[in-house]
Amino acid sequence: MEGLYKQFAFRIRSITTSYKRFLFDIVDWSHKLVIIKGAQKIGKSYLALQYAKLNCSKNGDYLYVNANDFYFLSNSLQDTARKFREQGGRHLIIDDVHKYAGWEEELADVLYKYDDLSIVLIGSITYNWQQNEKINALAAEYELPGLSFREYVNFSTGLTLGKRSIDEIFNDYANISTELSKLFDPMMLFQSYLSYGYYPFFMENRLNSQVLVNETVSYTIEHDITFVKKVDFGGVIRLKRLFTMLVSSENDSPNTSALGDTLGSSRRTILEYMEYLAQARLVVNFRDNQNKEGQYTKPQQVYVANSNILGAMFPDKNNLLYEMKCFFFSQLLYVTEIEQGSADDLIIDSKYKVKLQTDILADKSLFGDFDGYSVVKHIEVGYRNKIPLWLFGFVY
Repeated sequence: MEGLYKQFAFRIRSITTSYKRFLFDIVDWSHKLVIIKGAQKIGKSYLALQYAKLNCSKNGDYLYVNANDFYFLSNSLQDTARKFREQGGRHLIIDDVHKYAGWEEELADVLYKYDDLSIVLIGSITYNWQQNEKINALAAEYELPGLSFREYVNFSTGLTLGKRSIDEIFNDYANISTELSKLFDPMMLFQSYLSYGYYPFFMENRLNSQVLVNETVSYTIEHDITFVKKVDFGGVIRLKRLFTMLVSSENDSPNTSALGDTLGSSRRTILEYMEYLAQARLVVNFRDNQNKEGQYTKPQQVYVANSNILGAMFPDKNNLLYEMKCFFFSQLLYVTEIEQGSADDLIIDSKYKVKLQTDILADKSLFGDFDGYSVVKHIEVGYRNKIPLWLFGFVY
């Protein structure tokens, strides 16, 4: 146990708390069991360590451990948690808990035994956290996404701009975008965000961020998906090839039969792998209203999950509309639903009809009698029915 305390003390020395992600103030840290899930390299561990640094004393009341540590090859989670509590500990943070076999039963026993012990679990977005009834009954579950454009602006400028709801944006986009553009340059910051602002590691290594994005995608497929979904080595290669083929294709609508022929896999396996990629937040499988559920239904379109992956791994995919949709989905799908409307329009929050527009000079004549909103990348402020794309980066 002494070694674990030393590792924890070493970790929190490097943690800064001057800037915190939006989820920090949403999590109910007093809850008996908190689960923080998310994609790789999003900042889940850092968030929990910030919480510990701001609250821990010198009495050993907080402890952070990684369940994938060599320590747990000869020590159980249950015994570790029990010893921690008996030594006066109250708040235990366990990272990579899904990599420890049988963690659910061990921790459930500890949680039900000690009323004054609280645990924060950190783990993969691909893991099914609701499969254990005992854990599910106690847990408050949260997902941490990548940085929103709003968070990126705040970090880059030192501002403390608040988020805007979907309704606020659609009802007052002209005034909101006008006021915000007086505080920062949205065009300059938006372009840099699309290149490297989604993943928090740009804060420390902006020049190397594209390399880190590549490594993050590879790690997600090679370790995260394969560990949780029990994919063999051959499956890893097929997953990588499938991901590349889906994103680099000129056609956003996948031909699952052709993909299966190319990869030597059944259509069912291709659909299953596509769902794995979506669960890991590497792609967005966009289905129509009739086929929104079910991993064995073909998505209408597939998009890479965020623009940083697009720029780092597929720089030759020169498709402005595709890039716009990547950003649009990466921000809005965290807070609301997006449905396919008629033709190429989208329905946001079940009530707002939008079209993503690549041409700043386009007007309603291009769309016939379009009665919705046009979302445009290359405008700074909204006017008439046109909303700047960057403004949707303020929804969380």
